[in-house]
Amino acid sequence: MKSKVFSGRNIVFAGFELIAAAVPLAGSVAQDAALTEEQVTQGRQLFGANACGACHTLADGGGAGAVGPSLDGNAKLDVALVTERITKGQGVMPAFGAMMDEAQIQLLARYVVHAKK
Repeated sequence: MKSKVFSGRNIVFAGFELIAAAVPLAGSVAQDAALTEEQVTQGRQLFGANACGACHTLADGGGAGAVGPSLDGNAKLDVALVTERITKGQGVMPAFGAMMDEAQIQLLARYVVHAKK
């Protein structure tokens, strides 16, 4: 049950319909700057809207999945690695590069790195 509809920015993957959130981003997202509270909220919304927590554990984002690696406490995670995984996918993780714009991907990656314990 795997279908993709990129023109509508929806994807059905493993029974979950993932929708690239139309989250308006607050200003540009510089990788090295600390996240504002608004950006944390937006990152959390992207995490939820794209069903990241269905596969990944991230307490701040409400994720309790056990399919993918736990994001909480994962010392290997940095913005570059998370950006690459979101954009291109790996293994059973689908690529989200065609479903989110670059600013959304960067914000989500920075949020994950910020929110991991």
